[in-house]
Amino acid sequence: WQDAIAEIIQTVNHISTGWRHSTRSAVLNQYRHLITRYISAIPVRNARLLLGYLTDGTLSITPGIPRSVTPAPDGPGWQVHWDGAPVEHFDHIVCATGYHKPALSRLPDGTLCLDGAAGPGEDPHISGDLRVCDPLTGRPERVWVLGASSHRRTAIVNYLNTAAHQSKAVADRFAAAEPESTSLAGRLA
Repeated sequence: WQDAIAEIIQTVNHISTGWRHSTRSAVLNQYRHLITRYISAIPVRNARLLLGYLTDGTLSITPGIPRSVTPAPDGPGWQVHWDGAPVEHFDHIVCATGYHKPALSRLPDGTLCLDGAAGPGEDPHISGDLRVCDPLTGRPERVWVLGASSHRRTAIVNYLNTAAHQSKAVADRFAAAEPESTSLAGRLA
C-alpha cells in the first residue's frame, strides 16, 4: 500500500496545485475516509532513517514555539526569540512542523501569525515555491511553509513524503542561489 498511496498523493498534489484552497478542500473531503488511515503511517524503514539522523546529529528538533520572529536589525535574516533561551539568528525560516493545519494570517500591523491566536487577519498568498507572500503587495517573503503549514497551497500535507519533497525543493533552491532579499515588516507570532 505504501507505494500505491505515495503515487496517489503525489498525483493529487500535482494535479491540484493551481486549484483554489476551497476547491481542493471540497474535493478531498469527499474521499478523506479512504486515505486518512494511510497518510500519516510511517514505514519502519523511514522511522529508522529518521532515528539515525537524530542520533548522529544530522537532524535536530527544537521543542516549543518561538515567542516571536523579527527581521534582523543588521541585515537580511531573522532573529528568533524563544522563552527562556538566547535569541538565535537565521538566514531563512522554514515552517515544516506539526500535524494540525495552522491558520496562517497577516495582521494589519504586519504580524504574521501561524496559529490564528492573535485574531483574524488577511490570508497571505502562498507562492508556487511555498513562500509566504505579503497579502497587500503580493511580494514573497523570506518565509517558507512546508508540511502541514503548506495546506493552503498543497492538497495532502500530512504525509512525510510530501514534506520531504517540499523540503528538497526548498533546499535545492537555497543551494542553487540565494533567494532575493525581501523583508517582513513585522514579527511572527
